[in-house]
Amino acid sequence: MADYPLRVGYDAHAFVAADKGTGKGRQLRNILGDKLKQFVGFAPPGADVSGLPLVRGGPSKYLVWQQTELPRMIRRAHLDVFLAPYNTAPLVLPRRTKLVLVLHDLIPLERFPRVNPRLRVLLSIWRFLIPRAVSRAHVILTVSEYSRQQILHHFPGSRVEVIPCTISDSWFDAGPAAASSDRGEYLFLVTSTEPHRNLDRALQAYANYANAVGPGAAQLRIAGVSRRREIVQEKVDHLKLGEEVVIEPYLSDTEMQDRVRRARAIYMPSLVEGFGIPVLEGMSCGTPVICSNVTSLPEVGADAPEYFDPTDVDSMTAALRNVLCDEDRQAAMADAGIRRAKTFHPQLVAQCADDFWSSLAMELRHS
Repeated sequence: MADYPLRVGYDAHAFVAADKGTGKGRQLRNILGDKLKQFVGFAPPGADVSGLPLVRGGPSKYLVWQQTELPRMIRRAHLDVFLAPYNTAPLVLPRRTKLVLVLHDLIPLERFPRVNPRLRVLLSIWRFLIPRAVSRAHVILTVSEYSRQQILHHFPGSRVEVIPCTISDSWFDAGPAAASSDRGEYLFLVTSTEPHRNLDRALQAYANYANAVGPGAAQLRIAGVSRRREIVQEKVDHLKLGEEVVIEPYLSDTEMQDRVRRARAIYMPSLVEGFGIPVLEGMSCGTPVICSNVTSLPEVGADAPEYFDPTDVDSMTAALRNVLCDEDRQAAMADAGIRRAKTFHPQLVAQCADDFWSSLAMELRHS
């Protein structure tokens, strides 16, 4: 592996955060690829990350650190390129340093009703920082053609390139799809309480399905909401779903793969997604996917999922019944999903990232 000819740094907050930056942290690793140990990461104080050349210091609050200490770190490092991987960037950067901004989607610019006070404050900050980061960026990286078109619509004239999301090799290496007899009698939903996740309609559609099917209905298991368990449980209780819905505790990567692999189907009811990782996770291990027909999800899923209109509870209910009540349909969807998932295999995404860095180096060295 040859040394990269430019001095590149990146915001490594995901590598010291307790949750490892969740999806944005995984995509940072995808983009860095084999450059992970060649580039220098900057992070607030936090847990040690073995083997990575991280520079740490400054305040522990991320947004304060990003706008105060991080610019000083970048200036002292004399960077040619700085990679900002979480939609925003420092307002002040050295003039000589080119900004590569990773803008996963424009969900923070959406207007949703009934937003809680904490999220309302964060959205205000993001709506201030994102346009300023875009205006300073030499190039913007995003995760889907849908997101690319949205960025170009809101910020005409921007230079936007796509490096899609992927998931670890272990998702693809699990062998053939689980047989029907090896699957649990449950539908699996990975979500949050944020408005764009469409949880209220998702629960109502599931309640309609469960009431129509009766005792043979698949259980609904929900992951990703353990920190908001009381809020979700209140919604479940209001619909009188009782033991038909299980709210999962925090799941390790291994446990998450097991839940996805053994589910009857994955349920993805979002109103907006920049990519939709649960769709890819389900397809990669041959679990049928039932998801929204909007934004990036049809781009990721192609012809493998069963789609519904996420604003129409009846459409959502019908999709659940079409798949969960038809084992032949489930088997056909499993095969289609495995084929589609291979187009996002880590090796292909790694090549895409490597091509980007090679092209950028050639461009800047000859500019």
